[in-house]
Amino acid sequence: MTRPTKAFQRIAVSALCATAFSIATAVAEEVQAVGLDALYFEGVVRPSREAELSPLVDNAVTEIHFRAGQYVEEGELLFEFGKRAPAIELRLAETALKDAQAQLRLVEADLQRKSQLFLKELISDAELQFAQAQRDISEVAVERAELTYEGAELAYGFTEIRAPFSGVMSEPFVKLFKYLDTD
Repeated sequence: MTRPTKAFQRIAVSALCATAFSIATAVAEEVQAVGLDALYFEGVVRPSREAELSPLVDNAVTEIHFRAGQYVEEGELLFEFGKRAPAIELRLAETALKDAQAQLRLVEADLQRKSQLFLKELISDAELQFAQAQRDISEVAVERAELTYEGAELAYGFTEIRAPFSGVMSEPFVKLFKYLDTD
């Protein structure tokens, strides 16, 4: 075991003294008298930052990517939840969006054709207005499908929990394959 540098010892001692102030003077005297390689303190160590992680939607835990005491970096994957149902919902929303976009293209082509026929006085004003209304309805359908897709994408994103900041992990408070209810 290598001996830590003096700067490291001061940082460690000052940080621990802030945590366990009442024992700092007794330990400091022992360290000076004996010249220890390692410093040991009794006391309570509290984290400087904490985060309680929980799922945002009901789902089952399928993967835990850390162990108690492990250091994790900010953004590192910690938990995974069941992805199959949200993935299916995302694919369904994607196909509904493609369908709505295709319907809009058909309606726009019909409106363009009817606009030309109207200019040639081959169809009535009512038929042209009907085609314009169909286009407006199709635009709303595309917008609705886009929002549904965004919601499904968001729900799929809730199948993972990542570290909000770098730090040491506690023991997970949940077991694998446990279904978590957010209510």
